[in-house]
Amino acid sequence: MENTQHVNYSQLNRTLDSEDIFEFFQSPNVPEGLHWAAYVLHEYCIPVLFSLGVCFNIIIIISFLSTELNRVSPCLYFVALAFVDITYLVQMMVPWASSRLYNIYAVAGICQLTYYFHYLSTFMEWWLIVLMMVERTLVLLNRRKAKVLCSSFRTKCTIISMCVFSVVSHLYLTWTSAVIKIRNVDNCIIIPENVKNIFLLRKIDVFFSFIVPSSCIFCMLTVCLVKLFDKLRSRGTRPSQHQSSRRSNSSRRPSTLVPEDQGVIKLKKINPRVFMKSNRLTVTCCTLAAIFLILCVPFDSLRTKLTFEDQPDYLDRKWLDVLNVFSAFNYTFKAVFYFVAMREFRQTIWILLKKITSYCRNTKIILKFHPM
Repeated sequence: MENTQHVNYSQLNRTLDSEDIFEFFQSPNVPEGLHWAAYVLHEYCIPVLFSLGVCFNIIIIISFLSTELNRVSPCLYFVALAFVDITYLVQMMVPWASSRLYNIYAVAGICQLTYYFHYLSTFMEWWLIVLMMVERTLVLLNRRKAKVLCSSFRTKCTIISMCVFSVVSHLYLTWTSAVIKIRNVDNCIIIPENVKNIFLLRKIDVFFSFIVPSSCIFCMLTVCLVKLFDKLRSRGTRPSQHQSSRRSNSSRRPSTLVPEDQGVIKLKKINPRVFMKSNRLTVTCCTLAAIFLILCVPFDSLRTKLTFEDQPDYLDRKWLDVLNVFSAFNYTFKAVFYFVAMREFRQTIWILLKKITSYCRNTKIILKFHPM
């Protein structure tokens, strides 16, 4: 009986299926508003978030990698976050589609990968935000060291190293879960013999995938905000008219492309090196980190609480399902945030739209004069 309880709890990353929703509506001591929220979020929000999120994140990847912004180190973190966001949204969609279309979640291989990518993408999302904030904090505290350490090449090496570590350290999830029949129904669950070990590893994982990174982000966000406010207050007393004019001229000066960047789209009035050190980019990263904390801390806090409980409360489990969908907004709408906060991103979108329109017109003209 003890194993059964742990087996059910092992599916906390699943969305609600029809039996779960029926059980949820029949359960006592559940607020009526939570009934409605659970049904709407799982029935309608998940497919909408998945569709919009995948499209928006593909736009992010194309926009940052096809322009000079691919030489700005925070933009490389934005691209890495977009890949992680797509992974998270796909694994979230698998259980939803399985309960309504075809049960691919109970297929060997899909089961393990979905379970694996859930924890992998969550871990990587937190630590990518941490690495991004480390860089912006260094830019504010010591620009000389930042000029050396925060190059695009070093950022790529850091992201790749973190990804390799994350992929390898979570591989145990692929061979400790399986498709097992319970009451003549195939279920993707933890293998019963591995339950005790998995729950010990889960506690270790939640410490390094939430407690440590959230504390780091909060501390660095505080430091960045203090430094930014100090700079804002001292701006009025700084007799730096000549320096500001030099800065504005350097920002308008077009950047020279290095050989390996030939062919990328050049943006107007942007120097990647100047933009990388700008306070505006730091504010953008800090705002992104703050939004991330607001959306994801409630879900991860409750998941941490349930991880350390032997008998999770039913109401807490259902709140976890609701907060899981709420946190998914973080993985969906980053493109909207970049569009609002970064004029360089808006300029990139506009250039790409013009290129697509021009290509469609040229294709139409070719088809007109060369009929099949």
